[in-house]
Amino acid sequence: MANDRWPLHIDSRVGPHETVVVASGEVSRTTSVRLNEELRRHAGRVAIDLKAVDYMNVTGISLLLKEKRRLEQSGGSLRIIGGNKLRSLFEMTGLRGVLDVQDSDSGSVAE
Repeated sequence: MANDRWPLHIDSRVGPHETVVVASGEVSRTTSVRLNEELRRHAGRVAIDLKAVDYMNVTGISLLLKEKRRLEQSGGSLRIIGGNKLRSLFEMTGLRGVLDVQDSDSGSVAE
């Protein structure tokens, strides 16, 4: 259940080759449970669109790393769209090279 102070909205589009999970709002300790539940519903190639995420803390970063590992263990992948807004967070943590972070959705196949 989302806290009104830290709203998070999630939508998913399942395509023939990739699922795109779109998040907007804030990813924090109180909202990451909902995002985790949504991501775990999907397998294979998953992209998470963070263009409309205004805030993400270490809980969100940890979630992305765990989901990347889970998906890769089953032959899938995790792609992060909209890293431009959160670029400094990914760079400060050294994860820009670890996670597949793209500034825009130039590689989407979920049509």
